[in-house]
Amino acid sequence: MKEKIEIWKKQVFGNIFHRKKRLLAHIDGIQRCVSYGRNKRLEELEMELQKYLSDTLDQEERLWLQKSRATWIKDGDRNTKYYHVKTIIRRNRNKILCLRNDEGNWIEDQEEIGKLARDYFYRLFQEENHDRASTPCTKTFPSIGVDIVEASLKVPGEEDIKRAFFNIGAFKAPGEDDLP
Repeated sequence: MKEKIEIWKKQVFGNIFHRKKRLLAHIDGIQRCVSYGRNKRLEELEMELQKYLSDTLDQEERLWLQKSRATWIKDGDRNTKYYHVKTIIRRNRNKILCLRNDEGNWIEDQEEIGKLARDYFYRLFQEENHDRASTPCTKTFPSIGVDIVEASLKVPGEEDIKRAFFNIGAFKAPGEDDLP
């Protein structure tokens, strides 16, 4: 699904920043034109481009809103610099710069940090050799019905996926794949 959304984003939606730059250049070109103010078609074209620019600025604002995770700001002014700075601050705050290994040495290399974290969680969740038969169990748990087991094994259908997808909040923060 990620690949399909990426293709859609590039082919249909495009790059907001490039579109904004092109619109501003077109509007500037129209306003610098010698016949500007006397040519009705140029004025109509400028109004149309101003509308597209306004839509693009709204999209840019929503993009930075999602990236900054500032859900408490709804429909403010087009303060995209604020959203950009907030996103950079969040990224810097969440970045792991170094970790201490088992020997007590600080590791700063990003690949080594990744390997250290992966090894830590591998060891953490590695099952030790336990003899489960000899472990006394003083409590009994309710049994799970066949219908619940079958429902948990069922592959979700298209409607289930669609319902889950559309229940995602509109301005929730993007995940690792930059999608909300």
